[in-house]
Amino acid sequence: MRDWQTKKLGDVAHCQDGDWILSENMVAGSEVRLIQLGDVGDGIFLDKTKKYISEAKCSELKCSLLQAGDILLARLGDPIGKSCIFPSLSYKAITAVDCTIIRADKKIVLQQFLLYTINSNYFRSQISKFSVGTTRKRISRKNLEKILVQVPPIDTQKQIVEKLDAIKKLQELNQKEIEKADEYFGTSLIKLLSPKDGWSTKKLYELVDMVNGRAFKPSEWKTSGLPIIRIQNLNNSNASFNYYDGKYENRYLVQDQDLLFSWSGNLGTSFGAFIWNRGDAVLNQHIFNVKLKDHDVTKSYLFFLLTSLVKNIEARTHGAIGLVHITKSELEKTIINYPDIQTQDQIVERLNETKLLQETLFLEKLKFTELFENTLHNLLSQNYEN
Repeated sequence: MRDWQTKKLGDVAHCQDGDWILSENMVAGSEVRLIQLGDVGDGIFLDKTKKYISEAKCSELKCSLLQAGDILLARLGDPIGKSCIFPSLSYKAITAVDCTIIRADKKIVLQQFLLYTINSNYFRSQISKFSVGTTRKRISRKNLEKILVQVPPIDTQKQIVEKLDAIKKLQELNQKEIEKADEYFGTSLIKLLSPKDGWSTKKLYELVDMVNGRAFKPSEWKTSGLPIIRIQNLNNSNASFNYYDGKYENRYLVQDQDLLFSWSGNLGTSFGAFIWNRGDAVLNQHIFNVKLKDHDVTKSYLFFLLTSLVKNIEARTHGAIGLVHITKSELEKTIINYPDIQTQDQIVERLNETKLLQETLFLEKLKFTELFENTLHNLLSQNYEN
């Protein structure tokens, strides 16, 4: 391992901040696309935003055009430093000031090897040390250039890249299967939940009571007691809990199989319906505990109805990112179509089958992620630790 060299990022790559573009500079349908933080994923170009400026404005502001193969690094966000390779596009593009453009010195380091290094835990831990800010942490380009990287000979870099690329291909195939399963689930929701002859109709408030959670103050958080269910605890089983050991009204108690609805969160992750199955807990604000008061519908059927409602909201946003919310009054007015209990049970059984496929593929995704991270760690960590 003696042929590995320790160098600063700025010594193995050219780093340049993106351009300062104001909202008044943007013109819909113009020639030059503005790549934003929302487009930069953790090792993948997400291609989410659609902002543009004119070629004339681009020239006037002396913007730096992106090149296919550039590494784009997010200098703020979660996590700070997430990076991806900018792909080849059919149009010109620039990036926002909160992104850094990184172009490797190909005589020293391969661009793909550098990307894997930048997205490693070791590099991220250094970013954390150099990050500043009270409300939103960020790292400056100058501090970014100071971060140390371990650089082996080019042949060794190629071997490492080949091993990591092989796992990435498995992850990409898994992701395609997940997308197919999600599409099939959405189609099944529409097909199975569309009202048929003989079905009944009520508004949601006629079927359920929705109890909003309590606003637990940080000063009330403890290290023991009942877990406080926050939005991050709904969609991430690994998210840590805060606890509460004081007195509480019984309506805030959540137990296994309770139907919860997060009415303020991010589409696709924290916004929507969840069945709780992690033991007794107390409910934080921005989440409803949906309690049946009418036996015309089952809890499982209602879960899929609310999931279908979320899918409709997602469709209306056309892939937009960020927070979304629905008010209690809006939710209560939702029209609920439902058949007899026996038919509900049959529908739930079929939807559970598709949901099981989704969950199986997601578990595979977690395993591939763990495999990739462990392989990356094993290939790089010994040299970093030395």
